[in-house]
Amino acid sequence: MTAAAKRTFLCKACDSVKRAEDFYSSDHNRCKECVKARVRKNREMNADYYRAYDRKRYREQDKRKEAARKSANSPRGIELRKAHIAKTRAEQPEKYRARNAVSNALRDGKITKASECYFCGSGDKLQAHHHDYSHPLDVVWLCPSCHGKLHAVNGDFRRA
Repeated sequence: MTAAAKRTFLCKACDSVKRAEDFYSSDHNRCKECVKARVRKNREMNADYYRAYDRKRYREQDKRKEAARKSANSPRGIELRKAHIAKTRAEQPEKYRARNAVSNALRDGKITKASECYFCGSGDKLQAHHHDYSHPLDVVWLCPSCHGKLHAVNGDFRRA
Protein backbone atom coordinates (compact mmCIF):
# COMPACT_ATOMS: atom_id res chain seq x y z
CA MET A 1 0.00 0.00 0.00
CA THR A 2 1.34 3.42 -0.94
CA ALA A 3 1.57 6.33 1.46
CA ALA A 4 -1.08 8.24 -0.53
CA ALA A 5 -3.55 5.36 -0.17
CA LYS A 6 -3.23 5.51 3.63
CA ARG A 7 -3.88 9.27 3.85
CA THR A 8 -7.14 10.42 5.34
CA PHE A 9 -8.88 13.76 5.53
CA LEU A 10 -11.67 15.21 7.62
CA CYS A 11 -14.68 16.32 5.58
CA LYS A 12 -15.79 19.62 7.08
CA ALA A 13 -19.30 19.26 5.63
CA CYS A 14 -20.28 15.81 6.94
CA ASP A 15 -17.67 15.79 9.73
CA SER A 16 -16.31 12.34 8.91
CA VAL A 17 -12.82 11.03 8.27
CA LYS A 18 -12.44 9.54 4.79
CA ARG A 19 -9.70 8.20 2.53
CA ALA A 20 -7.88 10.54 0.15
CA GLU A 21 -9.62 8.90 -2.86
CA ASP A 22 -12.96 10.12 -1.49
CA PHE A 23 -11.88 13.74 -2.03
CA TYR A 24 -11.24 15.69 -5.20
CA SER A 25 -7.56 16.56 -5.53
CA SER A 26 -8.40 20.28 -5.65
CA ASP A 27 -10.44 20.29 -2.43
CA HIS A 28 -9.55 18.36 0.71
CA ASN A 29 -12.13 20.18 2.84
CA ARG A 30 -15.23 18.41 1.48
CA CYS A 31 -15.60 14.81 0.29
CA LYS A 32 -16.83 14.08 -3.23
CA GLU A 33 -20.33 13.16 -2.04
CA CYS A 34 -20.71 16.43 -0.11
CA VAL A 35 -19.43 18.45 -3.08
CA LYS A 36 -21.91 16.69 -5.39
CA ALA A 37 -24.78 17.31 -2.97
CA ARG A 38 -23.81 20.98 -2.68
CA VAL A 39 -23.67 21.38 -6.48
CA ARG A 40 -27.07 19.64 -6.92
CA LYS A 41 -28.66 21.85 -4.26
CA ASN A 42 -27.21 25.01 -5.84
CA ARG A 43 -28.46 23.97 -9.26
CA GLU A 44 -31.94 23.28 -7.89
CA MET A 45 -32.09 26.60 -6.06
CA ASN A 46 -31.01 28.49 -9.20
CA ALA A 47 -32.78 26.32 -11.78
CA ASP A 48 -33.92 29.21 -13.99
CA TYR A 49 -30.40 30.65 -14.18
CA TYR A 50 -28.81 27.32 -15.06
CA ARG A 51 -31.53 26.47 -17.58
CA ALA A 52 -30.88 29.78 -19.39
CA TYR A 53 -27.11 29.30 -19.09
CA ASP A 54 -27.29 25.79 -20.56
CA ARG A 55 -29.51 26.95 -23.45
CA LYS A 56 -27.12 29.82 -24.24
CA ARG A 57 -24.09 27.54 -24.04
CA TYR A 58 -25.75 25.06 -26.38
CA ARG A 59 -26.70 27.72 -28.93
CA GLU A 60 -23.25 29.28 -29.04
CA GLN A 61 -21.04 26.23 -29.31
CA ASP A 62 -21.02 24.27 -32.56
CA LYS A 63 -19.17 21.36 -30.94
CA ARG A 64 -22.01 20.93 -28.43
CA LYS A 65 -24.64 21.08 -31.18
CA GLU A 66 -22.80 18.43 -33.17
CA ALA A 67 -22.39 16.22 -30.09
CA ALA A 68 -26.13 16.56 -29.36
CA ARG A 69 -26.98 15.65 -32.97
CA LYS A 70 -24.73 12.58 -32.83
CA SER A 71 -26.22 11.54 -29.51
CA ALA A 72 -29.80 12.00 -30.76
CA ASN A 73 -29.10 9.91 -33.86
CA SER A 74 -27.30 7.12 -32.01
CA PRO A 75 -29.19 3.87 -31.39
CA ARG A 76 -29.66 4.87 -27.73
CA GLY A 77 -30.89 8.37 -28.72
CA ILE A 78 -33.40 6.91 -31.18
CA GLU A 79 -34.61 4.45 -28.53
CA LEU A 80 -35.03 7.25 -25.98
CA ARG A 81 -36.89 9.45 -28.48
CA LYS A 82 -39.32 6.61 -29.32
CA ALA A 83 -39.95 6.00 -25.62
CA HIS A 84 -40.54 9.71 -25.05
CA ILE A 85 -43.01 9.89 -27.94
CA ALA A 86 -44.92 6.86 -26.65
CA LYS A 87 -45.06 8.33 -23.15
CA THR A 88 -46.21 11.72 -24.44
CA ARG A 89 -48.94 10.13 -26.58
CA ALA A 90 -50.23 8.19 -23.59
CA GLU A 91 -50.13 11.17 -21.21
CA GLN A 92 -51.48 13.80 -23.65
CA PRO A 93 -53.83 12.13 -26.13
CA GLU A 94 -55.58 15.41 -27.01
CA LYS A 95 -52.31 16.94 -28.23
CA TYR A 96 -51.52 13.81 -30.23
CA ARG A 97 -54.95 13.84 -31.91
CA ALA A 98 -54.65 17.57 -32.73
CA ARG A 99 -51.20 17.14 -34.28
CA ASN A 100 -52.44 14.18 -36.29
CA ALA A 101 -55.47 16.16 -37.47
CA VAL A 102 -53.20 18.95 -38.76
CA SER A 103 -50.95 16.47 -40.52
CA ASN A 104 -53.91 14.72 -42.17
CA ALA A 105 -55.58 18.01 -43.15
CA LEU A 106 -52.34 19.21 -44.78
CA ARG A 107 -52.03 15.94 -46.67
CA ASP A 108 -55.68 16.07 -47.81
CA GLY A 109 -55.50 19.74 -48.80
CA LYS A 110 -58.08 20.89 -46.23
CA ILE A 111 -55.63 23.44 -44.84
CA THR A 112 -52.44 24.95 -46.23
CA LYS A 113 -49.25 25.82 -44.47
CA ALA A 114 -48.54 29.55 -44.29
CA SER A 115 -45.56 30.80 -46.26
CA GLU A 116 -44.07 32.73 -43.36
CA CYS A 117 -43.91 32.83 -39.57
CA TYR A 118 -46.79 34.69 -37.94
CA PHE A 119 -44.40 36.71 -35.75
CA CYS A 120 -41.12 37.26 -37.58
CA GLY A 121 -41.93 36.53 -41.22
CA SER A 122 -39.30 33.82 -41.61
CA GLY A 123 -40.22 31.00 -43.99
CA ASP A 124 -37.94 28.33 -42.52
CA LYS A 125 -39.31 25.00 -41.21
CA LEU A 126 -42.70 26.34 -40.10
CA GLN A 127 -44.52 24.49 -37.32
CA ALA A 128 -48.19 24.48 -36.38
CA HIS A 129 -48.93 25.99 -32.96
CA HIS A 130 -52.25 25.19 -31.27
CA HIS A 131 -53.68 27.77 -28.88
CA ASP A 132 -56.40 25.27 -27.98
CA TYR A 133 -56.11 21.55 -28.68
CA SER A 134 -59.89 21.14 -28.70
CA HIS A 135 -59.86 23.06 -32.01
CA PRO A 136 -57.24 20.99 -33.84
CA LEU A 137 -57.25 22.85 -37.17
CA ASP A 138 -57.09 26.31 -35.59
CA VAL A 139 -53.32 26.79 -35.77
CA VAL A 140 -50.78 29.57 -36.17
CA TRP A 141 -47.69 28.85 -38.27
CA LEU A 142 -44.43 29.70 -36.50
CA CYS A 143 -40.73 29.21 -37.15
CA PRO A 144 -38.99 26.98 -34.57
CA SER A 145 -37.39 29.98 -32.86
CA CYS A 146 -40.65 31.89 -32.37
CA HIS A 147 -42.48 28.68 -31.44
CA GLY A 148 -39.95 27.96 -28.70
CA LYS A 149 -40.09 31.54 -27.43
CA LEU A 150 -43.89 31.45 -27.31
CA HIS A 151 -43.87 28.27 -25.23
CA ALA A 152 -41.16 29.68 -22.97
CA VAL A 153 -43.29 32.78 -22.33
CA ASN A 154 -46.41 30.67 -21.74
CA GLY A 155 -44.48 28.39 -19.40
CA ASP A 156 -45.31 25.15 -21.26
CA PHE A 157 -41.66 24.11 -21.46
CA ARG A 158 -40.96 24.33 -17.74
CA ARG A 159 -40.34 21.11 -15.92
CA ALA A 160 -42.15 20.43 -12.69
